[in-house]
Amino acid sequence: KGRVWKDEVENLRQSQQVVKGEVDSLKQSLKEIEKKGQELQKSAEAKDKQVETLRAAIANAEKSAQEWQTLAKKNEQEAKKEVVHKEVEEVKRQKEEVTRVRMEAKTIAKQASVREEEVKAKLEQTVSRAAVAEDRAEVAAKQ
Repeated sequence: KGRVWKDEVENLRQSQQVVKGEVDSLKQSLKEIEKKGQELQKSAEAKDKQVETLRAAIANAEKSAQEWQTLAKKNEQEAKKEVVHKEVEEVKRQKEEVTRVRMEAKTIAKQASVREEEVKAKLEQTVSRAAVAEDRAEVAAKQ
């Protein structure tokens, strides 16, 4: 009976050693799993930071694109205004030219009218002299 108990105790000690070995192995596995978990956690946090950085970069790029688009529209509007302004200036210049030409035409017409009056006056004077000379010639012919 004593031998049986000794064998039983020895078996229990051996079982205890096996269990202790399995527990130690499981503890080691748990440590490795925890270590791997921490590495994965750090990796996930790094990935999250990369995602946030990329999101910020995308947002900045979209904002810049929108700003460039707005600037391009403003430049296009300014260019259109410039073209319209040049066209308005050209129309004003043409109106001024027409006004100048009309004034010249009026001046020339006045000068022509004055000249016509002068010519009429000389013609009347010449006709009058001719009539006087004709009358004198008739008087002289009668004498």
